[in-house]
Order: sequence, then structure tokens, then C-alpha cells
Amino acid sequence: MTLANPMALWWLALALPVAAFFFFRVRPVEVEVPALALWDELTRAADVHSFGIRFGRWPTLLVQLLIVGLLVFTLADPHWGAARRGIVIVLDDSATMQTRDATGRTRFDLAKAAVMDRIRGAGENGVAAVVLAGEPVRLAGSRETDRRGFEGRIERLEPRDVNADLARAVCLASNIGADARSDAIVVYSDKPQPLISEGSPLEWTMVGTPEANIGIAGVRKSDDGRELIVTIHQSGFTGRVAIARLVIDGREVERREIALGSRTVEVALPAPDRDGQPFEIRCDPSDALLLDNVYYGVWTVPKPARVLLVTNGNLPLLAALRQPGLQVESITPEQWTVAHSADVVVLDAPQIANINVTDGCFIVVGGSDPLGLSSSIAPQTDQRPVQWSPDRPILRDVDLLNWRVRRTASMGPSANARIIVGGANAPLVLEARKPAPQPNAAAKSLAAVLVNFDLRDSNLATRASFPIFMWNAVQDLLGRSDGRDVAVATGAPARIPSQARGPIRIMAPRGEPCEGVAETNEVVILQPDCAGIYHVEGGADREAVAVNWVPNGTDAPKSAQLVRSTSPSHAIIDTWLQPLWSRVLAVAAIVIVMELILFHFGILRLG
Repeated sequence: MTLANPMALWWLALALPVAAFFFFRVRPVEVEVPALALWDELTRAADVHSFGIRFGRWPTLLVQLLIVGLLVFTLADPHWGAARRGIVIVLDDSATMQTRDATGRTRFDLAKAAVMDRIRGAGENGVAAVVLAGEPVRLAGSRETDRRGFEGRIERLEPRDVNADLARAVCLASNIGADARSDAIVVYSDKPQPLISEGSPLEWTMVGTPEANIGIAGVRKSDDGRELIVTIHQSGFTGRVAIARLVIDGREVERREIALGSRTVEVALPAPDRDGQPFEIRCDPSDALLLDNVYYGVWTVPKPARVLLVTNGNLPLLAALRQPGLQVESITPEQWTVAHSADVVVLDAPQIANINVTDGCFIVVGGSDPLGLSSSIAPQTDQRPVQWSPDRPILRDVDLLNWRVRRTASMGPSANARIIVGGANAPLVLEARKPAPQPNAAAKSLAAVLVNFDLRDSNLATRASFPIFMWNAVQDLLGRSDGRDVAVATGAPARIPSQARGPIRIMAPRGEPCEGVAETNEVVILQPDCAGIYHVEGGADREAVAVNWVPNGTDAPKSAQLVRSTSPSHAIIDTWLQPLWSRVLAVAAIVIVMELILFHFGILRLG
């Protein structure tokens, strides 16, 4: 028998006041009377007893002490059987565990076999639980009444196409081990041990041997949008030749040989020739891990953005805006009204006091802020960028160290405008946004990029990064700077941008339909079980989406609850005995309360 809460035994000290009450005696009250003859005829002598011994003398004391002992024993939470010792196992079921060795077995097969041997050979209390380290971390099984069920659940496990979160898995195993009073945590993984500080001893078991691997690490569009730049990462293939193949509609349309002279190489493949074209990129030779040898994508061509430049004449600004994908129209301030239609309006040194607009996208270069989004501050001279937000897409590939601003304009930060490039004494570029006045789906917000200096008062127009900055600003205002225009890669249910309306139907790569949900008529949530090209059908619309990195497991995450019973006999004791302690506690409390009530009102008198 073991006690889950041995510190509760300190409550046995309550036996001392119980015994004290038992031996406590009340002194009789002495009353002087003239004679005893009359009292002898009317009454017979009665002993005066204390409260304790009036209830039953020594047997009463033993019963009261027994009640105290049972109460304390209940608080100590006893369990019959051996102490719960053993280990908690962390099993890495991430994508790299699919790597095969020379015998054709995967690392996960080797690790699972080791776990099963540990479960079967460690005895009844050897393995408390098995935790899976693939994202999201989950409990695969714990020791329970049905031992065969535990083993069968582990036998059915398969690796998933996800990353591993070993630190969180060890943390969960440590919490489970604390409840089960386990001796150690044993990890089976093909990855080195991270920096983990946990209370339980950690035994790290490396699975498999290093294997040569080559895989597609990423795909992006070229700057001119005419090529796909494929990044290939390799280990163990240095000096060999790899082949990158572009496959469209099951047909190989391009093949490039790559000399593997470094760990990371890039190769350019021609982009598909039409919008919405699904494609595959395959990398040879095959290796021990096939998961990263293929990339699925859908070629998308963004619609040209219409840009309206309002200026009295600014050739550098006009030249910076004339880029592929931008349709630029230039008019004078006298010609412009808010009725002019454009995706982005560029105002060059505007002198307009206020523009009555509630939505749209603007770039304001110098002058005052006609949109009323910023505050007004005093102009400053001789400013250079000293602080900026490097994570902002508008600053991607922009060299800020060469900017020189002789004089700034009067725009400053406010509740709607925040600084993304700042000088020593004044902001240089601000990002402003004002929510729509009515919160509904049709309402649009007012967004602007505020350049707080005139081009003629700076050297920005002569910098090579100026056209890049203007391109980034237009794309950022239009919401096209997230880089998701080639494919979608995810380690969770995929959220796919879609134009489908109403009820949708999703066709998986193998042809069977799968679950899909339309969200705000723009996003489709997929629960796919494999990578590949999916087709989303909504009404008369049909489009293709690519999924590269998704979980293929079907088990939902389970809570980390541990079943402490390990055998049928112990299960019966724990099942029936624990409620018995609760009943004893209630009965004892009732007996003590009744004793106090009965003797307080003189209902019971013994002796």
C-alpha cells in the first residue's frame, strides 16, 4: 500500500484534544442543605461525570480515536499495490522519422520496436505513458486496465508529416511522470537533445544513422515573374549531380542538371505559361527521405495594379512607378477629384488642406497630409534613418543607410499613423490606417504610406532602392506582400485563399472529396491527409490549391490524463475503496455533530 499524500498524517495530532476532552471532568457544585433525609427519599445518588466519559467511558474514547484515524487515513489517499514507478517515453513521430535505412525500415519503425520491447519487458509498472513529439504534442497512451489496448495503440502509430516539438513533449512527459511518480523520461528521436531543464532524469536515445539526403527547401518567383527559383538543400551528396524537373499535367516540361558543390544551391526553372496552372517540381536522385523530394504549386499571376499619380511633374517618381504589373496614369492636381478610380493614388507634394475620403489606398510624398491621418510637427533638417522596422514588407530589399534628407515635411505620428522609418528628430516614413466608419463586410478602410519629405529635398530619387521601395509600398497597400502567390505550405490545417462563393466542394489528389469550409468567402480551411494539388469547387468556379506539408494523422489530440490502476484486482480496490473513504468521512462527521447536539440539550444522559 502507498499513500499519495503522506503529509496528511500530521492530522493525527487531533487525537490529543480528543483524549483531553475524554479525561476532562467538571467539578460538582456543592450546596449546603439543612438535612439529607428528605433528599434520600426523593432521589437516589447519581455520579457526576464529565462530558467525555458520560458517552461511554473507555470504549467511547477508542471509537473517537478510530474516527480520527479513519479521517486522517482518507486524507492520505491510500492505494493498494506496488508504488507507481517506471518511465515515461517520448516518441518522435515527425517527418524525418520516415527516413529509411539500408534494410528499408524507417527510423520510426526502429523507435516503435524499441518502445514495444520496453513496454513488454519492463513489467506491469514499467512504462507509465507514451508521448508523441510531433506537432501538436499529444498523449499516445498510458498504462491502464486493458494492457493489450495500450500495446495495440502503440503498434498502430505512424509518423506524420509535421515538425517535432521535443521541448514541449518532454515538458508534458515530466508532468505525467510527476503524477505517476516515474523514475525517468526516455526519448527516442533522430534529433539531438535540445536544452531542456526538467526535474526528472532524461535518457536520450538517438534512432538511426545519418543518411544522405537531398530535398527542396523552398520555391519563389523571380523578380520579373518569369522563373521559379528552387532552393535545394543537400547533405551527403556533395560532388554529385542532381536533377530538378518541372512537371505540368503529368508531363515533364523542363529538366535542369545541378552540380552539388555546396550544401545549398539554387536553380531556375521556367514559370508555367498561364494563370492558375498547377505544377510539380521533383528533385532526383531519390534518397532515404522521399517527403521533401517533391514540391506542389499553383502558378498565379496577380492582376495589374492601377496607380494614379497626381503631380505637377516629377519624372523620377513616374519612372519608379512604371514597373511590370503596375498600370500608371499621371494627372495634375487640378484634374484630380476623388471620383477618379484607381487601386492606389500617389499624391506628390500635395497642397490640399483636406480630402473628404473614407476609404482607399494612398501614397503621400512630401507636403502636408491631406488625409488627416497624422499629426502636425515642425520640419527638421539634415535627417538620416536611424531606426526602422525591418520586418515590414515595405522595407524588403531597401537600403536605408544611403538615405539623406535635407528637410522633412510636417507629418508626425498619431493614433492612426505609426513610424516605420525614423530619423534622429523626425519620422521619415509613416504607415497610416483608419478603420471603416461602419463595421460591415462591404466597408473598406483608409490606408496610406506617408513619406515625410519631398523627393527634391532628399537623395532618394537617385538611389537604386527607390523603385523597390515604391513597388513594396504599392504591394503592401494592396495586401499582396505576404508572398503566398506560388503555393501554400503548412504544418496544420491549411487556410487557402479562395474566391469560391457559397457552398464549396474539395477534390483531393486521389479524386475523393474531403471536408472544406468557406470562411468570409475568401479562405478555405482544408483538413487534407496528404500533400498534392486540391481542387476547390464553388458554384461555377473551380480553382486549384497546393498543399505541401500537412499532418496525415487522424487521431485528435488527447488530454494528458493518467490512469493509475494497473491490474484488475487493484482497479477493484481503488474503484470501491475510494468512495468508501468518502462515506466514512461523512459518517464520522455526522456522529461527532450528533454527539454534540444530544448532550448539549441533555437528550442523552448515561451513568
